Amino acid sequence: MSSQWIDLAMEPWTSPDLEGWLVLPLDTPPYFPPSDIVVLLSGGSDNAFPQYSIGGDPSTSIVSSTHSLNNLFSNPTPEQLLSGRIDYRCVYIFNKNSTLELKNLQLFTTDPVRENGGQILDVSYAIGDSIATEVQGIKINGTAVSGTFKLLVGSQLTPAITFSTDAVICSNNIQAAIRTLVGISDTVSLADVVVNPFTSPMPMPSSDPLRPSDIYYYTISFLGAAENRAYELMQIVDSTLVDNLSQSVYANVCRLSLGSPINSIAPQLDSDIIAPNGVAFFTTSEASPLIIAGVLQPTDIVPIWIRRTITATGDSWATQSITFKIRAMAYMP
Repeated sequence: MSSQWIDLAMEPWTSPDLEGWLVLPLDTPPYFPPSDIVVLLSGGSDNAFPQYSIGGDPSTSIVSSTHSLNNLFSNPTPEQLLSGRIDYRCVYIFNKNSTLELKNLQLFTTDPVRENGGQILDVSYAIGDSIATEVQGIKINGTAVSGTFKLLVGSQLTPAITFSTDAVICSNNIQAAIRTLVGISDTVSLADVVVNPFTSPMPMPSSDPLRPSDIYYYTISFLGAAENRAYELMQIVDSTLVDNLSQSVYANVCRLSLGSPINSIAPQLDSDIIAPNGVAFFTTSEASPLIIAGVLQPTDIVPIWIRRTITATGDSWATQSITFKIRAMAYMP
């Protein structure tokens, strides 16, 4: 497995745009073209307007890389300068390379730079993201006494899992079966997935035929190398679960917590001055970047929030730029 540190600089004119540079020689394998990291607006696939890049699905529009004005944030109005303002933008980092993975993204911004003179305005930027562990639940009708089932995890199928009315034994059987899978790749293993009996009422929709009083349920936590990413909901297949009358019993999978940030979808804000829930923001620098743990595989995305804080002042707005840099380790799986 070869690797290479790369730096990508997004040089904005009142917001980011994209320029790439490498800190190792270009002949150091594997060469990851800086253009293969794409920064997309949010706001839905058809959104082409930076002012609406405030969460929701990724857009097909790329954040401008030609030093265009207001390519992410708009200029504040005189009224906003007097009162101060905090506003937000959400972009997606997209690995469009067809073969190489990116590990441990490091994100940071430089201090704002004034262009063409102008009075100094007190403005700062922070970067944020939401970190969560993917947790799914398996629910089996409480009348089950025996049988087996398999789990479809992405495109992989587990071996047959033997059901047991002993919750600990059944949890161990589920965990062992999932851990036999190869994972998403060599760097995103399922070897640390943990399965436990669920010990408190499981949230269930009103349409669900199973109630907490008549159910076996187990939690599956995607930990270790599988952490910090969203997963497809697993499926129960090839079930032979039966009750003491040899009648088939009901079983399904639900999601208890959506993993993030990798492959998650940022919440859509109603306004760009509303803070996104569950996002922690950090003032960053090259020495103290925001680190996104995990692996960005080919076609993976990760949402990133940027917060701009303008301190109340009567100063005029001078054209400004910041540099938003992305650093990562490139891997050949």
